[in-house]
Amino acid sequence: MEGSTIKGVSLLTLNESDSKKTRPRKRDIGRIRVMGYSTELPGDDVESSLRKHFSSCGEITDVCVLVLDNNILNSFGFIYFLGGQGTVDKAMQLSGTDVGGWNVIVEPYPFGEDADW
Repeated sequence: MEGSTIKGVSLLTLNESDSKKTRPRKRDIGRIRVMGYSTELPGDDVESSLRKHFSSCGEITDVCVLVLDNNILNSFGFIYFLGGQGTVDKAMQLSGTDVGGWNVIVEPYPFGEDADW
């Protein structure tokens, strides 16, 4: 029983430290806008392809491709990276490259100074 008590305390300590992690600051997040994919492709396929294609640029926190009301993808999406401007610079170098049958177009899409965080 003593062993299980110690294990429980250890897990509690780990969970407590996880909950106290700070959110990244706005300047630590890089964001790009991506285009070039067919809007008729399945959204999950586009997101997965983009995540794989840009994984070499840095840690991706989110890939967002919106699906419109008529079940067609929006013509552009966003990729968010940890690492700020450095990751955006790396991603910009991939503009025009092939992503499994379509060429991705990359634009920087920085947060405005007054963006709500």
